[in-house]
Amino acid sequence: MNWSNVQIQLFDPAHLGKHVLRRQWPNLRGQGVELQVVRAWRRGLPYRDRAHGNSSNQTNAPCLSSNRPVATNPNARVPAFTQINGQPVHESVRRVGTFAAYSRPCSLTCGALRHGYGEYRPFVSAGANHVGTMRNEPASYPNGNSPTQNPPTSSLLLYAMPGYTTYDAAIGVGKDNWTVQATGNNLSNSNASTNTSSGQFIKMEVPLRRAC
Repeated sequence: MNWSNVQIQLFDPAHLGKHVLRRQWPNLRGQGVELQVVRAWRRGLPYRDRAHGNSSNQTNAPCLSSNRPVATNPNARVPAFTQINGQPVHESVRRVGTFAAYSRPCSLTCGALRHGYGEYRPFVSAGANHVGTMRNEPASYPNGNSPTQNPPTSSLLLYAMPGYTTYDAAIGVGKDNWTVQATGNNLSNSNASTNTSSGQFIKMEVPLRRAC
């Protein structure tokens, strides 16, 4: 999949003033594969696997262009800004070959269900889910965990969200048209962040739901 002119935001008040810039800049190319397998080891014990691998890379290095004409040629345009207010323009989206934001390189889900027969149909299921590491912003955004960004000059900071694995299970019984089930999610009590950001210059994390 080719994705052209991805819309991004820039907010760097130290260099660009108190304005949020929204521009359509980088191009991305996504390549991947998805595999799903469903099989039954024996009667009453189906098993399911689902996995995907993804490579979503930036393919160009755009610049912050100017729409002001050159004095000697009113139809020409300056190719790019190099400074604003005497400060260098932040190199925000010029990392060719880097992964796109919120693009996981891999994920894996597997699970099994064991159910019985008869008037009452007891069952038990278990599963696991693995999610790979991803970032919340383009690779060249300022690192929110770097000491050099304290105090930060932007509320759009880069954070890596490490991969994590969760385990789920359920047990229940069914009869006719009704079913009673007890379910446990994230039984390993993983405390991973599903989204990390820095709105209002404060680092914020959205954690996984804990076991219940």
